[in-house]
Amino acid sequence: FAAANVWLPALGPALALVLAYALAVGDAFVREQRQRRRLSRFFSPAVLDEIARQRGEAVLGSARREITVLFADLRGFTSLAERLDPEQVAEMLGEYLTEMTEVVFRHGGTVDKYIGDAIMALYNAPLPAPDHAARAVRTALEFQRRTRALSARWQPRLGVELRSGVGIHTGEAVVGTLGSRQRLEYTAVGDTVNLASRLEGLTKEYGVAIVISESTWAAVHAEFRTRELGAVAVRGRTRPVKVYTVLADDGGPEEAGLRFAAPGAVC
Repeated sequence: FAAANVWLPALGPALALVLAYALAVGDAFVREQRQRRRLSRFFSPAVLDEIARQRGEAVLGSARREITVLFADLRGFTSLAERLDPEQVAEMLGEYLTEMTEVVFRHGGTVDKYIGDAIMALYNAPLPAPDHAARAVRTALEFQRRTRALSARWQPRLGVELRSGVGIHTGEAVVGTLGSRQRLEYTAVGDTVNLASRLEGLTKEYGVAIVISESTWAAVHAEFRTRELGAVAVRGRTRPVKVYTVLADDGGPEEAGLRFAAPGAVC
């Protein structure tokens, strides 16, 4: 073959095809790993695998859909941070957010963002979950158990007890990869998100750990012990919103401090 000059000319194109294929596969692999690292902030490994299987762009595109939004805030952390070293604050916050993120992922939720010591999580996005409201409530109940355990570990050093307040609302929102030309994030926008955030703030007014809206209550009241708190006026809404609390089944202290806000409270 060498004497007839047959195999050498054929070898070049063959090698070019093999190398081009290898480079294409390698580039696709690197891009996928980069995307997985970026999305791992929001989604559990199981959800990441499903997004990759369904080709992520189609799954993560923005669209209007019904979701359940959860906001959780660590009570007492702001005042505590004022008297701690920044390194101690970072250590405690990292431990808390790590545990709470594991809880969100365990119940099939998506971590939208961290806002200081607060967490925003979405359910029924990006993958469908018919029981998304119940998943959010289970997350909130486990947040209470985990926070009590963390507080017990921190209390000998800090001398204070920490608790978590959670607000949950179910409704429609625009969900997907949103943002600016410079930066995109997977998130949700709309009145549903705003109301969930305001309900989290109401936990202080009512002295409860969890406050849910009427739409969430309608989806979960058959599964969880709940109690009606009353109706609150919400800025931007013409009609008051009924709110409820979810009572723990493990004998937790959340129910003991239950009190009622004054009629006409605004959130």
